[in-house]
Amino acid sequence: MRYKHPGAATCCLMLTLASAARSATPIDRLIAHAHEALARGDAPAAVGLFEQAASRGESIDAQVGEVRARLWAGQFRHAVTIATDVAGEHPESAEAQALLAYVEDRSGYTKQALERLHREQQLHPLEIAPAQAEAEILIDRHAADRAIELIDRRIAGQGPDGDLCRLRARAELLAPASRTGLTAHCSTRTAGQWLEFRAPAFPHALGPPVAAGNGIIIQDGGQVATSKRLVDRESAEVWVRSSAGEMHRARLVANANDPTSEVALLSLDAPYVESHHIQSAPEGAHGLCFTLSYPVAASSDAMLPVVTPCSALKSGTASLQVNVPLSPSERGSPVFDAQGRLLGLAEPSPSRSRVLRLTGRPSPTSEGDPSDAVPTIAMSELYERLSPLVVQVLVFREPR
Repeated sequence: MRYKHPGAATCCLMLTLASAARSATPIDRLIAHAHEALARGDAPAAVGLFEQAASRGESIDAQVGEVRARLWAGQFRHAVTIATDVAGEHPESAEAQALLAYVEDRSGYTKQALERLHREQQLHPLEIAPAQAEAEILIDRHAADRAIELIDRRIAGQGPDGDLCRLRARAELLAPASRTGLTAHCSTRTAGQWLEFRAPAFPHALGPPVAAGNGIIIQDGGQVATSKRLVDRESAEVWVRSSAGEMHRARLVANANDPTSEVALLSLDAPYVESHHIQSAPEGAHGLCFTLSYPVAASSDAMLPVVTPCSALKSGTASLQVNVPLSPSERGSPVFDAQGRLLGLAEPSPSRSRVLRLTGRPSPTSEGDPSDAVPTIAMSELYERLSPLVVQVLVFREPR
């Protein structure tokens, strides 16, 4: 069973855009149609429309819109290039600076991103985009309490904002003790505009997930590998969701190669069409690495996976650890070496997280000594190539 995007643009938005279009310029009309496309989840169409608008004249609205659209269309390197150019050409635009900070964080430069956002909030205290970007980054970097403090402070000073309310709800999934304070001001949530893309809600009949983690698409898009501890339970229904919002039902299959493996293989009801072969790192590989994950995997928000730099440390003959703590929601997150080769899946712990090896290669591996020099690939290229393969793994109670 494949879960289709329901189309999330609201009637109010459509009527507002239709009314504005009657008196708008051709560039304005293109931008309005692009926002409509992005709001209904059609990122490729939005890219084309924003690009057309930007080519017809100087328009920062078209340029920042194109950054967002290219992010959701999986064109990360192009989004980084445009975000850098726009922020450089428009230092006065807090929105352009906030988008650049967001892509900096997705590239692993979190300290640089937060410094940029703090500077923008001092220069433009009434602008909302830097606060939205900072809240999103703090949540993804295991600082949900700090994100809630930031959101509540902004709401207390300037009133509710649709995106800040949505981000607060996401933060509460990691910090449930913070379900107090200004939550009541967010009881009526409006559609926000921070990243615009609308992901489908989880199937309503299933209710909230009872467990959530991460996984990686393998086998030409037809299977997902994840942690067995996440999905090996009775009376459970398992779904997976990509960053594009595409959901598929999954079922646990026996690992014929090694039934004692801590890695579970999920067979999908329909394959992900756009998939790539993943190369496994050679046996014994270690050193610089990074994880790709959804730190709040239980959230139905539209989200892009997060890069976390790490080092893979040998711990015995066939065991690896990574020197980075991961949240329970990051169970099953893929760990890659600096060349983008798969080391395994993360099993979180409070200090060093274990790396679970996949038995049976997801694709052909490199030959030769693991210490052989292999060129390091730019993170923007690795993110664009690998992030579409990382999925949320959602475990629901099976309907009665």
